[in-house]
Amino acid sequence: MRKQTNEITQIDGKGEIKILTSIEHIKLRPKIYMGNLGDGTSPDDGIYRLLKEIIDNSVDEYIMGYGKHIDINLRKNTIAVRDYGRGIQFETLVDCATKIKTGEKINSRTSQLPVEHSGIGMKLVNALSERFTVISYRNRKFRKANFLQGKLDSESTGKSSKENGTYIMFTPDPAIFSKYKFKKEFIKMMLLSHASGNNGLSLSFNREQFNSNKGLCNQGIADSPNAISPKTDINESMSKKILSARCRLMQDATAMPLNPSFFCDCKCQPEGSVEKDGGVMIFITEAESASGCILACRDPYTQAILTLPSRQSHVDTGKTTCKITIDLNRSLLQVIKSLGIESKSDNLRYNTIIIATKKDAFGIYMRKLLVKFFQFIFPEIVFSGHVSILEYPTYKVSSRRNNIYCFDDQDYKNTLIKLGTEAETNRFSSIGQFSPSEFEQFIGRKIKLTPVKPCRNLKAYDIPDVLKEFTKKSHGMVLPL
Repeated sequence: MRKQTNEITQIDGKGEIKILTSIEHIKLRPKIYMGNLGDGTSPDDGIYRLLKEIIDNSVDEYIMGYGKHIDINLRKNTIAVRDYGRGIQFETLVDCATKIKTGEKINSRTSQLPVEHSGIGMKLVNALSERFTVISYRNRKFRKANFLQGKLDSESTGKSSKENGTYIMFTPDPAIFSKYKFKKEFIKMMLLSHASGNNGLSLSFNREQFNSNKGLCNQGIADSPNAISPKTDINESMSKKILSARCRLMQDATAMPLNPSFFCDCKCQPEGSVEKDGGVMIFITEAESASGCILACRDPYTQAILTLPSRQSHVDTGKTTCKITIDLNRSLLQVIKSLGIESKSDNLRYNTIIIATKKDAFGIYMRKLLVKFFQFIFPEIVFSGHVSILEYPTYKVSSRRNNIYCFDDQDYKNTLIKLGTEAETNRFSSIGQFSPSEFEQFIGRKIKLTPVKPCRNLKAYDIPDVLKEFTKKSHGMVLPL
C-alpha cells in the first residue's frame, strides 16, 4: 500500500514539476479552500471563516460531551479561542496544524462526527495566518507550538495546572487579507448562532456571554429567531415550531424536482461560500410578464430568474374582475430548491436574492410573504445581507428633451413642477409594463435594492398563523382588471 503524504504535485508555467506541502498549496491557492477572501466588511469574508473553523472544532468537542464553555477574545487583529475539551494529543499537535487529513476528527476511534474539509480546518487557519499558536492542555501537562507564516518556529512542553482543553491564537496574514479588520457584530452573530443551536453551551466574547438555556437542538437553525437579537423573546415551543416548519419544507424541497419552465439559471456560479455583494443574483417574481422582461434584458452570466406560477380566472362579481390563485407551498419549495438550500443554507448558490414583484395588491402580498419566509425560516440568509427588494420606477415623466423616471410620489410631484404641465406621464405597476431595452438600466450597474432586515420583534407576529401560511396549498385574491 502506498504511503500517504501531505505533498501536492503542481506544474508551473514553465512546465516544471514542483512538490508543495499542504501549507504551501493553501497559501498559493487560498481561494480554492476559502472561496471569498475579503477585508472583513462582510460576514462571509475569509477572516470570519478562519475563526469559524476554530470555533467549530471546539463546538464539536462540546457535542461529544467534553467542555461546556468556549472563550473568544479579540485584541486588534489577533483572536484567541480557548475551549475546555479533551485537548489535542501531544504527539499529533504539530501535524494537526500542518498536514491535511490529520487530527482528532479523522480518527474514528475518538470521534463519531462527520469530517468536513478533510480535516483541513486548523491547517487552513495556520497557513493563512501571519502568526499562529496552539497549546494543548492534557492531564496537568501542556504542549505548545508557535508558527510564523505557517512554518513551525518553536515548541515547548511542561507541567500545567490549567484545565484540559485547547488554546489557539492567530493573526490573519495581511498579505492575503488586504487591509482587513474584524467587525465585532459579525463575530457576535456567529456566537449567537452556536448558542441557539446547542442547548447548554456557553460562549464568551471579550467577556460578553452568549448562551441558550432553551436553545434549539443540535440540528437547529443557524442564526435562528432566538439568535436574531438578545432582546428577542420567544418561548421554546415557538422555537420548535419554527424549526419543525423549516425541516419539513427542506425535506419536501429535496423530494421535489425543479420546474425548468419557471426557472432560468445563470451561466456563472461562485466557488465556495458566497458574498452578499456583487457576483451572481437571482430574481424571484410572481408574474410571467415580469420574468419575460427580465429574461430579455438580463446578464445571462450573472442573473438567474425564478417565476412563481399563478393562475388567473374571471370571476362574476358584477364588475370586471379576475381571481389570481397561487400554490404557496409549492412555490416556496421551488424557492428553496432553486437557491440550493434544501440540505443547508451554507449551500446558497447566489450572492443576492432579489424579490421583484408587482406593485398591485397581489404583488405586495407576495413580497410580504417572501420577506416573512426568509425572516422566519432562513434568518441566517437575511442576517448575512443576501436578501433584497428590487426598486423600480413607478412613473416616467416625458418631455421633448428627456425622460425622467420617478421611484415615489414625492419625486414625481417635484418632477412635474420642474417640467411643467406639458410633460406626459406613464405609470408602472409591473415590470412587465416596461420594454426590455427600457428596463435593462434598472437591473444593471444602477440597480436599486432595499435590503431586507432581520425581524427583531417576533412577538408582534402570531407565529402559528405565519407558519400555517407557508404551508397553504393555494391562495386566491380577487382583483379588478
